[in-house]
Amino acid sequence: MTITKTVRNAFAGVSSSNNYFVSKGHGINTFDDVLRKFSLAFDETEFADYSGDEGRVQRTIRDECLRPVGCALLSWYRMPSGRYEFTGYIA
Repeated sequence: MTITKTVRNAFAGVSSSNNYFVSKGHGINTFDDVLRKFSLAFDETEFADYSGDEGRVQRTIRDECLRPVGCALLSWYRMPSGRYEFTGYIA
């Protein structure tokens, strides 16, 4: 599987949905769920530091054969309500 426009739009759709997540883990899992619908996933061997109330990471995206097919850029910000806003793009 390659990263198509459909995959990019579905991934970006999480960012534009005005959802605020109760935890950073919930936000990250939502993006990962989108990728898995297209037989893609974040590289599980990579360490990604999601510490702090705001930040950004770059994650490798792999296909079902574990080949790298792209990367995702994720950023987050903790809102005054305590919930997290996430923005994600595929490069």
